[in-house]
Amino acid sequence: MGQETELKLTVPRSELTKVGHSQLIRSKQAAARRDVDVISVYYDTRRRDLNKHGVSFRLRRQGNEYLQTVKANFDAYPGKKEWECSISDNKPDFGAVKGTALEPLLDKKSARQLKPVFETRVRRTIVPLKWGASEVEVAVDRGQVKAARLRAPISELELELKKGDASDLFAAAHALAKIVPVRLSMLSKAELGYRLADKEPARPFKTAPVVLDCELTTANAFRQIGYACLRQVVANEAAVEARHSEGVHQMRIGLRRMRTALAVFSDLTDKDSHVERVKDSLKWITGELGPARDVDVYLRKSVMPIAKEPSRGARALVRVTTQDRKMAFARARDAICSDRYRAIILDIAAWLNSGAWMTKGGAIVPALRGRPIINFAADELERRWRKIAEKKKKFDQLDARQRHKLRISAKKLRYSTEFFATLFSGGKRTKRRRAMSKALKRLQTTLGDLNDFAIHDKLAKKLVLTGSSRGKYPRRKAFAAGLITGKERSKSRSLLKGGKSALRDVAKAKTYWAA
Repeated sequence: MGQETELKLTVPRSELTKVGHSQLIRSKQAAARRDVDVISVYYDTRRRDLNKHGVSFRLRRQGNEYLQTVKANFDAYPGKKEWECSISDNKPDFGAVKGTALEPLLDKKSARQLKPVFETRVRRTIVPLKWGASEVEVAVDRGQVKAARLRAPISELELELKKGDASDLFAAAHALAKIVPVRLSMLSKAELGYRLADKEPARPFKTAPVVLDCELTTANAFRQIGYACLRQVVANEAAVEARHSEGVHQMRIGLRRMRTALAVFSDLTDKDSHVERVKDSLKWITGELGPARDVDVYLRKSVMPIAKEPSRGARALVRVTTQDRKMAFARARDAICSDRYRAIILDIAAWLNSGAWMTKGGAIVPALRGRPIINFAADELERRWRKIAEKKKKFDQLDARQRHKLRISAKKLRYSTEFFATLFSGGKRTKRRRAMSKALKRLQTTLGDLNDFAIHDKLAKKLVLTGSSRGKYPRRKAFAAGLITGKERSKSRSLLKGGKSALRDVAKAKTYWAA
């Protein structure tokens, strides 16, 4: 019962045996290791009703023992996250789900509709360790997940803090990273199983709701928001490796949300010198993904529509843009497969959980850390909204750089609105919040399109006017690119008008945090 403090690390199967043979791990071993075979069967309806609500339900055979477990995703359900009990055999005991996250989703009809969807079969080696002043248990898992005739390998290390300080848990993870190339995983075996069952192993992962309790401190709320953002980044690695454009887009959103969280909670973190390293790391990953996103948007939204025209220049522009897209996606894939990226992600997770920002800051910051999140959120939303609303009367005088800054401000307020949504819900508050969020999205989109047009001008020059990329038909490609630029510039006037209208709606929106 309760919420686990654990880390899951994926490791190439060929490297997994090095963990058990490591002299360092043997020197930290606190008790005899033990092996156990674990078979877990996951249940859901045909329409995946449990999964849609962020709940998993499994029956597990571990040695000679049968266990029934209900789990809730950490960023989609308040309170406890896991409920486990012993059962007599391998059949569900629905009487034991009372008080769990499953109970509200279950009635007699839906209980009958629950069927096995997939199963995992794992050989687990459990190694108890003494790390610093803490007790850490490492589970080495080798096996596979099965869904109908489909199979996917499982090769993982699960580190669980049994007793002590979370910093020791991450110290153990960093030590393991020097032995084998570990990668932080924030997808559960259940989520991997659902992806396999749905035949989408590289499915892009979209933003998940962040459920905040009004009684949370500001520090704990920041940590929960930060983990939700990091989870979106990590969960899209497979999609980026598969060169999935939506995967790149969703990973970039996760990175932008993380950077927004750092800006929103800067009063808590700025006294920690390590925060600059975190910011630089996020900026590097964003930079490696940026070209893939930019050229993909240019190809899909601007170049492909003119490809239907009977023009050699248009067709040649499609070819050269497609080739540039391939190179940009290869760059993105290489970045997230690199040792640098793996180290960055583990470093950020450790910093969120046990960084110096949680203890440093003199006399004022500790009070800020302990402040109720609902009070902090109301002040932060008010401040950011007023800053944007002040631009209403000056919009026509803004140049491209100033509009870009306004777009970033709108994006940060919109993400903040999403972070704090559950703190201000119900009745008028929900209606007002959705209206403001809709206006912010419209402002962000219109100004974003204008920013894309400026990027497209630079891409056109790169693709058709410079270096070896000129290739055949340089003049015709230049004409086709010029045609696109002309069309986009003609749209700029209507976008500016739409941006002004959206800003006016944001400025006159009723504030929901004070309702």
